[in-house]
Formats: sequence, structure tokens, C-alpha cells
Amino acid sequence: DGARDAVGAIVTYRDPGSRIAPDGSSKRLSTQRIAGDEYLCSNEPILRIACGQAAELEDVSVTWPDGTTQALGDLQPNRHYIAIQGASPFIAGQQ
Repeated sequence: DGARDAVGAIVTYRDPGSRIAPDGSSKRLSTQRIAGDEYLCSNEPILRIACGQAAELEDVSVTWPDGTTQALGDLQPNRHYIAIQGASPFIAGQQ
């Protein structure tokens, strides 16, 4: 079941290297959870996001496969977060 595994979920966040424009907007980036790219295979169910020297990844949100969007807020680098639809993200570990 794709929904159970969050296949198709899109994580969106503010580009750590972008400047905020006078109107308050900034560049946003995203990455998507996919199932696999070959016959009978599956990709690791982890999304890795590089944030360079940024102190945090700002304004993170997830758009789930059913179309609902969940704001996760600002997340700290070098941590493993687990996001569950409808629940607050929690830290599973640190690198």
C-alpha cells in the first residue's frame, strides 16, 4: 500500500542558501518519496536533505499521498526525523 509507506509524499522546505525577498518570499525546494526505479525493487524509505552550513532547515512541510499538507516547522541538521501523518515529527537519532 503506497499510502502506508508514504510513497508519493513530497517534502518541501526553504532553500537554506536563499535570501528572503522584500515581499517575504524565498526559494523553496522539494524532494519526493518514491517506491523503486527497477522491477521488483524498493528504494530505502529515507529522504536525505543537505542543508550545507545552515543552522536549521526552515519551514519544512510534507504533502502526503492523499493531498493533505502537514507543517513540520524548522528542523535541526544531522538528525533523523520520523514523520507520521497527523503527528508531530520526532527525532529517531543523530549522526
